[in-house]
Amino acid sequence: MDYEVILAADFMELVEFSAKIPQGKLATAAGKFLEIRQKAGGQDLRQYIGNSFVRQRLATLAQESPYHLSAKMLLIQSSGTRPTLVSRSVLAAELRRAIAPVHWIHELQDHQFRETDLGKIGRSYEAARTQVDGLLRYAAKNDKLLVENTQQMVIGVRNIERAARSRGEDYIVRGEISEALKNFKKLHVNVVNTLATETGDEAPGANH
Repeated sequence: MDYEVILAADFMELVEFSAKIPQGKLATAAGKFLEIRQKAGGQDLRQYIGNSFVRQRLATLAQESPYHLSAKMLLIQSSGTRPTLVSRSVLAAELRRAIAPVHWIHELQDHQFRETDLGKIGRSYEAARTQVDGLLRYAAKNDKLLVENTQQMVIGVRNIERAARSRGEDYIVRGEISEALKNFKKLHVNVVNTLATETGDEAPGANH
């Protein structure tokens, strides 16, 4: 309701729909949706879209303009059947986006490791962990393993940080860092390639 979401079928339609001032069929659909939004006022959203008159207007808009995702999703929500899970391909795409903060670590070499890398590693771990963990609730039962394997890869980043912060002889610490990096890189390659396969894309390599 707050953000009018429109789906483009191809690039030309994307250009058309991206115009600052809507034209043609989009202008008509946008006008109808604006009326629905304006009449909502400060009403509770669930009660508002549950009104039979509002539902009918949403249904009409969704039928006339199937590319209008906002109308379609509000209509689904009004019937109490809003989906709580995402498809496997969408989940994989979101996981790929979530692990982007840790990709750079794959290029890190143990002999190049510097104490100044610790802060960046820690921030990268937290950024990826938060996003990946948040996706578990949207995974169907058969897809949870996809998230869990990704979580294990992200945990590998934390293991690198812990190894770097451990105390002991320099050569021992270096050895632990090297082992942690090795384990992370193996997991990282597997996860990146698996997610690329699930989204139907060519495996992009370890650093993408």
